[in-house]
Amino acid sequence: MSTTSFTSSVSTTPEHLQYVLRLADTALILGQRNAEWCGHGPILEEDIALSNMSLDLIGQARLLYTHAATLEQQLTGRQRSEDDYAYFRAEREFASYTLVELPHYGPLAGTAQAEKDYAVTIVRNFLYATLMMHLWSALTRSADEQLAAIAAKSIKETQYHVHHAGEWLVRFGDGTDESVSYTHLTLPTRAFVYVSVDGVVFRQITLK
Repeated sequence: MSTTSFTSSVSTTPEHLQYVLRLADTALILGQRNAEWCGHGPILEEDIALSNMSLDLIGQARLLYTHAATLEQQLTGRQRSEDDYAYFRAEREFASYTLVELPHYGPLAGTAQAEKDYAVTIVRNFLYATLMMHLWSALTRSADEQLAAIAAKSIKETQYHVHHAGEWLVRFGDGTDESVSYTHLTLPTRAFVYVSVDGVVFRQITLK
């Protein structure tokens, strides 16, 4: 994947690389999770909308992985590609937020199975997209100019993701007693999952 070359006024560190990989891993996994609705959406329009948002997220992951490869080469001299990060790492090497890894249903016993719950998907997407709107906005001022450019592009996509999930939350809230209860049951299990972001690294790469 070709990218434009950018300069950076921040020195590359292992923490810097891991921070970029965390962003990439999170976008990739949520993109894959949302893609599970392809062909199974509640209505045709939603099937298409979630597929498009999945492509947005995977596109963000590709840009971030490519940037991570540049950072790793600067650090170690090792040449890697976006595919190396996405396909050739063990699951424990992924640093994605727990929030995006969870299935599309609420808490169950370890041996239980359930159908995908659209309320879970919508609440998760709203929480993640809202978080990323703030994060991408801050990263547009990053001293890492390539990361700043990725953030600027990603904001436009994330604005739609917030809008889409927000509209569905309003629908659920204004809907039936069942839709309200499903959304309420979803929030406690999703809203308080700890999202680990290294604040020190964040400040290092955002201050010019």
